[in-house]
Amino acid sequence: MQSENHDSGEHDTTLEPDADIKAGPVFAWGIAMFGAVIVSIVLLTGYFWMHQREAMTAKQGEASKYGNTLKTLRASEKAALEKGAMPIEKAMESIVREGL
Repeated sequence: MQSENHDSGEHDTTLEPDADIKAGPVFAWGIAMFGAVIVSIVLLTGYFWMHQREAMTAKQGEASKYGNTLKTLRASEKAALEKGAMPIEKAMESIVREGL
């Protein structure tokens, strides 16, 4: 009760000529999309690192500003001690003990 094609074991697995899919344009589209993803990743990574570098530079500037201020205070304290003045720490302790 089967057709003759089933009895012979032969099946036509080819596509019709008008339904033939061209692999070239599909492959080119895939490569183009892959390239677009890679370009996006590179641009976003560059944007991230650019802002990260700016933030680190700002933090380093703040640290060096603090370091310079600290050096200036230490130099002033050293100059004052050479003149016979009281160290800052002792002056603060005496203010706390005795009050203003």
